[in-house]
Amino acid sequence: MLHPRMGKEVLTNHFQVSVLPVAILYEYRITGISPNEKRATKRRYIETAIQNTSFLRDNRKSFATDYFDTIISWVDLHSLGAGPKVGAYDESITDSADERRLIDVVDRDVTSHLNLRLSAPMDLAAFRSCVGSSHDNPAAYNPERTRANL
Repeated sequence: MLHPRMGKEVLTNHFQVSVLPVAILYEYRITGISPNEKRATKRRYIETAIQNTSFLRDNRKSFATDYFDTIISWVDLHSLGAGPKVGAYDESITDSADERRLIDVVDRDVTSHLNLRLSAPMDLAAFRSCVGSSHDNPAAYNPERTRANL
């Protein structure tokens, strides 16, 4: 496809998204990894937690991860046999959440206690509204960026 103004070929990705009206996504955070760790180390910790925790390993096709600190799941992972509770949601306490023990990871004589914290079920209403949207006049869209809007 040629861009009408630029005369250049534009490559695009096309995909179809459908989300059931009753679908719920759960956002989890893996806590206990030092923020000072390098991204590769964080990835190794997350993969270690997945491989060595039976309910994550057995349900690997039921979630996605950024290998940094987030897991998005379409099933309630806490109900699948997560470890002992180390934190509970209390609406009177800011930032409280259900949190379950995963594993302890020993790396360079440092032990990190990894937990799986339920951030919240995700609100998919905004996402659903974007899925069916389109630009009024795709030919008039100009993707060029200028220094003013970078």
